[in-house]
Amino acid sequence: MKILIFGSDGRIGKPLGEYLARIGHTVFKTSRRAKDRETFYLDLLDVDSFLQTNPPEVDVVVFCAAITKFEDC
Repeated sequence: MKILIFGSDGRIGKPLGEYLARIGHTVFKTSRRAKDRETFYLDLLDVDSFLQTNPPEVDVVVFCAAITKFEDC
């Protein structure tokens, strides 16, 4: 199964992605701190930048991303 995890470097997204990959799923990741070719850049305040990366077609999306600055919310 192809799975996209929004917020893949957080407290929930990171271990979830590692587990899903370990049991054989194809895992695509997003992060606003993306620094590698395996992770798509996504800033929740700039969703258009993610859409321009031509995101992969997936079977499931898991949303673990959040805006944590009170002022931004």
